[in-house]
Amino acid sequence: MNTPKRGTLAPLFRVGDGATFTLYTDRQACTVIKVSPSGKTITLRYDKQKLLNGPSSGEPDALTVHSGGFLGHVSGRQRWH
Repeated sequence: MNTPKRGTLAPLFRVGDGATFTLYTDRQACTVIKVSPSGKTITLRYDKQKLLNGPSSGEPDALTVHSGGFLGHVSGRQRWH
């Protein structure tokens, strides 16, 4: 096991780690592809993802859209690939 020297911090991120980019209520899955030598800056790549059971997918567990309220409501559990 690598133990950091006294007075130094262990790196928080490593290349290949998963990360979540969050902006308000939206979230995107990412992967760390680069960490600066100081460990203060990381570079992320968005992961490819596809919603399998959208409202028009024809799947038995497809999301259901209910009109009304301010804009509407979507119910069901999302499945991603």
